[in-house]
Amino acid sequence: MSNITTKTIGKYALLLSFFYGIAILLNLLVKHYIAGTSDYILKSVLFTMPVGILFLLNIITAFVIYKDIKKLNVNAKYAILLTIFYRPIGVLLFLLYVITKELNEKSVPQ
Repeated sequence: MSNITTKTIGKYALLLSFFYGIAILLNLLVKHYIAGTSDYILKSVLFTMPVGILFLLNIITAFVIYKDIKKLNVNAKYAILLTIFYRPIGVLLFLLYVITKELNEKSVPQ
C-alpha cells in the first residue's frame, strides 16, 4: 500500500477511536445523571441526547470523508450517505474505495 493509503487508514482509525471514546464517556455521564434525578422531563432529555450527539458525530465524519474524497479524487458518494447512518460501515466503504483506486492505478500500465 502507498503512503497515502496508510495515512488515510490511520487517520480514520484514530477518528473512529476518538468518537467511540466520546460515545462511551457520554453514556457514562448520562447514566450518572439519570441515577441522580427523578424529574421525568430531564430523564427523557438525557435519554435522547446521546442519539443526537452520535448523529452529529456521524455528520462530522461524513464531512471529513467528503473532504478526503475531493482530495484523493475517489468516487465514493455512497460512503458519505452510509456514514451518516452508521459510521463504521461508511468509513470501511470509503477505505475500500481508496484501496481499490490505488490497486487500479498500479495495475494500469503506463
